Amino acid sequence: MRLSLVGILLVNFCLLSSACGTGPVPQTDLAASALSPARKEIETRLEFLSRFDMASGADFKGTTVGGLSGAVYNPDTQTWAVISDDRGRKQEPRFYEFKITADPFKAEPVKVHYLHKKNQKRWEPNVLDCESITLLPWANYLIGSEGDLNRKPRIAPTLMDVKLDGTFARNFDLPEAMIPELAGAQTKGIQNNMGPEGLTSSEDRRFLWAAIEGTLVQDKALEPQRIRIVQYEMTEAWIIKPTKQFLYELEGPGTGELISVRGVSEIFWVRDQVLWVMERGLEVGLNGLNHNVKIYEVDLADVTTGFLKKKLILDAATLQRKLPNFEAMAEGPVLADGRKTLVLISDNNFQKGEPTQFWLLARNEKEVDVPGRKK
Repeated sequence: MRLSLVGILLVNFCLLSSACGTGPVPQTDLAASALSPARKEIETRLEFLSRFDMASGADFKGTTVGGLSGAVYNPDTQTWAVISDDRGRKQEPRFYEFKITADPFKAEPVKVHYLHKKNQKRWEPNVLDCESITLLPWANYLIGSEGDLNRKPRIAPTLMDVKLDGTFARNFDLPEAMIPELAGAQTKGIQNNMGPEGLTSSEDRRFLWAAIEGTLVQDKALEPQRIRIVQYEMTEAWIIKPTKQFLYELEGPGTGELISVRGVSEIFWVRDQVLWVMERGLEVGLNGLNHNVKIYEVDLADVTTGFLKKKLILDAATLQRKLPNFEAMAEGPVLADGRKTLVLISDNNFQKGEPTQFWLLARNEKEVDVPGRKK
């Protein structure tokens, strides 16, 4: 989602009116997540290590590098696939392969792939709004597009199976309740520009999750505000289908005197049934515009009163006063001392003078005893 002041004003109006790196290390398979009466739990503290800026308007092979909205490390290519949300404003929809190192911390594109159909034809402008990316069980990419609900007829959000060279293979449906009507009054589904903003998958890729950025139309009147996280599983060869949904409660209004908008901009699989959820908000106040970015941990086996129980593990405002528009979160390079890392990437919305920020965070983890709980 491109969070611009104009865009946020429109959304608000609508709401009122109705060290050196190799690849990531292996982690526990999801199927091994059964809990005993007492078990060890991993407690994580994220430690800021470094920041790398890529200049606004940076050119790579004739493309403008910007609008970076989702990322995933691919162990097969040993690069990070990073999706741009460019809908044709600069160039055609595309994703990059990045090389990221920890010491020194640096991120640089090494390849670019345009999204195209099997006949090599490319999409017309403003059809795709790609915001998220992860890996499928058969090693292709799963890319989330928000579509365009302002068009007539509407272009619905979707999940796409895309080969490593950018070739489109097939679409996967979102649950019926999330799909808006293509014509007429919209009474259900994803709101415009608030679709599948976050994607992640377990290490074996048997399980995948999609996070819807904002509240569904039919949920807008409900309190507390909530978004949905959808679990997918491979049900047959080359096919994934939704099998579960989880309700995630958004934080309350922020500190912006004029506008405060909240949503989920990314999710990240950590281990077993544990995900990290990036909540991103935009605050418009008398002193201008700022972003609010927090990362919470949720355990899909721990649901209270219908909602996932969440635990704050990072408030980015404690690390930097003025925050960028963070939209991507991915496994980072392993440090020389063996610690795992997390990389955060901002979407600069192709704004002049606004760099793309890459943050490197160390994952300091320790085991703690916790009381058992039933699944």
